[in-house]
Parts: sequence; structure tokens; C-alpha cells
Amino acid sequence: QIEKATIDFANQIKTKINSEEKTETLLKTDQKVLARITDGIYRHAYSALRELICNSYDADATEIYIDTDVPLFRTITVRDNGNGMSIDTLSNVLHHIGGSAKRNHQKKDLGIFDQKDATLSPIKKRKLIGKIGIGLFSVAQLTRDFTIVTKQKGDDYYLIADIKLNNYSEEMIRQFEKRGEDFDTGIVYVYTQKTSNIEAHGTDIILKNLKQSAIDQLRSIDIWQQSISEDFELLGKPERPSYHIGEIDTDNNELLEDNAVLPWGTDLSPEEKYASLYSQLLKQPNPSYSLNLDNYLQMLWILGLSLPLKYIDISPYDLKLGDSKYIYHIQNNGKSPKKIEAENQNVKICELLGFSKNYDDDFVVFIDGVKLSRPIKYLDKADSSAQFSENAYFFGKFEPDFSNFESKETGGKLKFEAFIKWSPKILPKEHRGVCIRIHGASGALFDQDFMKWQLAEYVLKSQIMVEINILEGFESALNIDRESFNIAHPHYQLVMRWLHLALRQVVSAVKSKRSEIRQEINTKAQKEKTSVYENIVSEIKTPFYDNDIPTTKVEVVKQVVEQKAGIVSLSKKDFEASTYNTQKNLDSKILPRLNAIVGVLDKFNLLENLSENQKNELIKALIKIISYKE
Repeated sequence: QIEKATIDFANQIKTKINSEEKTETLLKTDQKVLARITDGIYRHAYSALRELICNSYDADATEIYIDTDVPLFRTITVRDNGNGMSIDTLSNVLHHIGGSAKRNHQKKDLGIFDQKDATLSPIKKRKLIGKIGIGLFSVAQLTRDFTIVTKQKGDDYYLIADIKLNNYSEEMIRQFEKRGEDFDTGIVYVYTQKTSNIEAHGTDIILKNLKQSAIDQLRSIDIWQQSISEDFELLGKPERPSYHIGEIDTDNNELLEDNAVLPWGTDLSPEEKYASLYSQLLKQPNPSYSLNLDNYLQMLWILGLSLPLKYIDISPYDLKLGDSKYIYHIQNNGKSPKKIEAENQNVKICELLGFSKNYDDDFVVFIDGVKLSRPIKYLDKADSSAQFSENAYFFGKFEPDFSNFESKETGGKLKFEAFIKWSPKILPKEHRGVCIRIHGASGALFDQDFMKWQLAEYVLKSQIMVEINILEGFESALNIDRESFNIAHPHYQLVMRWLHLALRQVVSAVKSKRSEIRQEINTKAQKEKTSVYENIVSEIKTPFYDNDIPTTKVEVVKQVVEQKAGIVSLSKKDFEASTYNTQKNLDSKILPRLNAIVGVLDKFNLLENLSENQKNELIKALIKIISYKE
């Protein structure tokens, strides 16, 4: 019945092309649960825009322009230069809410995907990242009144659909479920307008009469009310955002535009504005986009993180070997990570390891004159007084062999690549964790628990950022809102286990480097102290000693085999037993002073007549005195 309704509706529209006569139909869902989409399965305004942008990406758009009517937010327009929709495609969308035709081989005639591979876009062969059936109606988060204007290259008309979505209560949904009926999700009027611009192609989605709740969210009403409300006195008022599109007069919920504090100047280019957003945020003490930015600016930041866009700076896959002394390859056998080395320091890591990009060079998004980028800089270093303050980078990939298992057990093929950055401090703090991208796009942002990684050292979690790019599989592990995962899915479990294995290698490598640096520092300090004390002893001249001959030295060894001339060897065990302090590496602190005292005694000829045993007892006594700490 649904397929017949789809075909009949498309045929009705075709008979009225360029007449501007409207054709009407009811919107129905394929599955009862999907009627709840119109009540907003997404939690944030940016979620709806993300889904629309993903659909544009899948339609081979290279440019997307979004006008949010900031700061009024009465109407939002999303415009792309993609392939556009045919009458048949639009009719299919309207009759299959939540039932995307993407990746459905039976719908190959709709031109939504490549004829040979249903996972690719029709022209640019991009990996599909959206679900047009759900994504289109995610706009219910913002409004129930919107218009689609779409056109394919070669058509002499624009195809226009005016859509009004219904409201549903829980009681109404239960009644429908009881009777086993499909839901009428809304009503649509479709018509065409003639044009002479044959070459034009793309889709506009115009969101009208935005819900007051959506407007309030974009204006950050919640933030401003909490910042002045007396109800938050005991809990501690949240800080005012450092940057915002205007304060709110909470007496009448009016936006005070004149008080806006934007992170960019009006004379900057669209690309420079986003770069300024990034740099100004990171100048804040302990920067946090959820605290320092209002909801609108947060939306720009989060959309940059979510989409397959170019990085604001160098991509991790464009890092060269010479960019860091600490670049490692994660080993899937669980052993220590292998340091990547090559004679050519200009070679890219992705070329050495065969990695793929997780962004598209030929895809740009503008929102209100700001060009979005992925707000991550891998070469940035946080100011730190830590002994090991360099960045360390870890690359890994995994493709499990499922040849001995049925796909219903494994969830199908799985292939992914991962990039891990260790830094003394990851900034902003919301970037600490792991972000899983499917073909470069993500609904869920950074998981700061690292997929339930059990690690007692909390500080280390604040020093690690992970991006996992899924190349194949994992889509069925996404929940319907695409902002959370089914953690019981086999693909999620496999990625989680690999991640924890990789993180153990990261921690091991970092701890090893820290230990190495501490040892170098201690050795250097000991040499400096030894040099000072040696100078003091060398300046002492006595008639009892030939000043050209080295004085007696004390050394601490693991086990004494034999005593050498001019050296008193003491075992590590005897040394530690002689001290009044249990600190590690105490010998490096005591030995320079001990040798200076022994050297003075030697210069005054006070060791000459002592037996080896007496020398040992004397030195042990000196150790007790020197190591004693009041």
C-alpha cells in the first residue's frame, strides 16, 4: 500500500508540473515508534541542523549555507548545491518517514546512491553518512512548519513541498498502537514553479515559525536565567559565558543584542572568524566550550566537531614524522607500541601506515557568515611545568577476521583507524576522551570515560584525546538519535576492547618516557653536584698527600665482587641498610657529599692506616650521619 501511494502521489505531481497547482498527501510512518520523531528524539537544536547537513553531504553538495536569522531565530534556511530530489525521490521520502531509501538496493532508481554500491553517493562516491528519512524530520525539534525547495540539473522547474507536522500526546500514541494503525505524521502540499535556470541544482529547507523552546535554547535563556537567579545561590551560580550573541533581559526574555560579546571582529573573513572562535576560547583559564560559550556559539563548535570537515589546523593524517620525536604505532598483539622511524622526516604518517582521511576536502559549511572547521589542533601544546611536556602521537588500525563466524553473530564487517594524542593537558576539557566517527561524521561527541576504561589515575584521562574513524561497519550500533550507541552490539564491544588495549600501550609509553627523563635529570643533577664537591676537594692542599693523585672514591654496586685500588665498593643492600631515609635513589643524593668527605679524609692521610673493613665501617657511619633528616 505504501509503495502504491508513493507511485500514485508522484504521478499526480507530474501531471501538474509548472501549473503551480498543489497536490496534497498525508505523511505516514513505516514503523509506529518513529511517530515519536515528530516529538523530537534529539536533545539540541544543533542536532536537526547536523542531520540536514549530513543529507546535503550525501547529495554530493560541496557548499552549504545556513542562515539562522541570529539573534531573532524566527526562520532558519539551509541551502545546498547538491543533486536535488526528483519527484519520485521526494514522494518516497514523504511516504517513508524513518524508512530511508539510502543503502536500499530496491530503491536504486531514485538516484540517491551509486548504482553499483548502495553505500556511496551517486556522483562523488562519498560514503553515505545520513539517513534522509529520519534526518529530514529531525527538524521537528525546531518547528512543525517547513518548506522544501529542490531542483535537479536539467529540470525546468523547482519542486516545492510545504509540510506541517502533527503534535502527539502519549495517550494518542497508545491509542494508535492499540489499534495497530500507522500514524498520520502530518500533511504536505507539493507543487512546482517554472524556471529558466536549467543548470541550477540543489535543495533549500526553510524552517518557519520556530518553536519558542527552540528559540529560547538558541538564545541561551537557561544560561542567563541561572546566572542571575537567587535559586542558584546555594548551589553556586554558573559563570556567565565569556562569549555570547547577547544577554537576556530575564524580566521579559528579550535579547539585548547591544551587549553581545563575540569572539571575532566584523572585519574578519568567514574562515578567520571560526579560527578566532577557537583561539579566543583557548585563551580562557581552563577553557571549556560548555562554560565559556553560549548555546549559539556552542552550536558552531559542536557542528564543526560532528561533520566531515577539514581540521582548523593540520590534520593528524597529514602529520609528518619530523613534527614530533614521539610518534608510535599501536600493536594489536598487546605489546608495547612501536616507535615509528624513517630517514625521510618529511614523510606523512598516513602514507607510512596507509591511513585514510576522516574529512572531505571538497565540502564546506557556512553558518551566518562563519565557515566551520573541525576545532582540533594536534600540534598545539598546553603550557606545562611537567618534566615530560611534549606531545606524543599514537596511530592504530584494526580489521578483525570474521571469516569463521556468521554475520548475525558479528554484526557484519568491521574496520577502523584510530589516532591518539597524549599531551600534558588536553584543551578544551570537552575534547578529553574518545570520539567515534563513522566515515568522518559523528553524532556522539567525546566520551570522557573512554568507553568505560577502568583507570585509577584520573590525571591521565585529562591528557588523552582519541579519534576513531570507522571505515566499515558500526552503523547498526548507533541508536536512533545517532547521538548514543548500543553498547551491547558486537562492533561496540570490539572497538571498546581494542581502545582499552591501545590506551594501556599509551600509558606504558608515556610512563616509560617520564621515567627516562627523570633518570636523565637525576644523572645530570648528580654530575653537577659531583663537580661542585670535586672542586672543593681539589682546592684543599696538604703536605700529607700527592695532589696529582685521585682521592679514594666510594661506589654503590648491586653486589660487591672485589675491592679495587682507590675505590671502596659498597653493596646496594649495605648502603640502604646504613641510611636513615627510605627515599628511592638516595645514593645519587648522598654519594657526592660522601665522596667529598672521604676525599678530605684521604688528603689528611686519615685513611692510610685503616683496614678495608674499618674503611667500610667508617663509610657506613658517615652515610648514617649524612642521610639523617630531622
